[in-house]
Amino acid sequence: MDNNQRSRSPGAKVIQWAAECGFDLVGVAAANPVPDADRYQRWAAEGMAGEMGYMTEPKRAALRVQMPDWVRSAICVGVLYNGPEVYSLQCDTEDAGWIARYAFGEDYHSFLREKLGRLARRIGEETGPFEWQACVDTYPLLERSFARAAGLGWIGKNTCLIHEGKGSWFFLGELLTSLDLGDGGPTAPDRCGTCRRCIDVVRLWRWFQMGRAGGGWMRGGAFRT
Repeated sequence: MDNNQRSRSPGAKVIQWAAECGFDLVGVAAANPVPDADRYQRWAAEGMAGEMGYMTEPKRAALRVQMPDWVRSAICVGVLYNGPEVYSLQCDTEDAGWIARYAFGEDYHSFLREKLGRLARRIGEETGPFEWQACVDTYPLLERSFARAAGLGWIGKNTCLIHEGKGSWFFLGELLTSLDLGDGGPTAPDRCGTCRRCIDVVRLWRWFQMGRAGGGWMRGGAFRT
């Protein structure tokens, strides 16, 4: 599909409606198994999930590899969370704690689901009834891999999906649909190259935290998808 055809595709209209619903990033991916599915299975078989049993529970693990039969397309979205709040590293008082940037403000599970539901209803006004399911965190989906397939960015060495113009500070969500919305077009090139600054910084920080907390599993080491 060339650019002219893609601009007239059903997926292009969905992308426009998603922007109107308040999403900062949006793309469409076909509901095909992603290349990372095999790597996820190897990762799980090697015990890399540790105590995170939800990552390897059989029924949920199967859904990570193969979408339900009714799903034809996944609308992948992102909402930036880099707000106006002060950065944790800028807090220099002894009684101030460090808070993850995404933890400021409203619970993203709630507002992302609300936005995805609004998008589904907007699509239904044009297409008529269709099956859909909103996914925010809890659905067993290799969401970064699908977001990459949808053209939202590349998966960096920091394990996050990175958008070339907007970085990696955004929440991801998906609207699984029974509609055939085409493909997401070209995937973003991997811009990390030989850079490893995030790895070197995180390694030092992890050793620092392990020294304070006595070790243990850290979510930062979870499967990179």
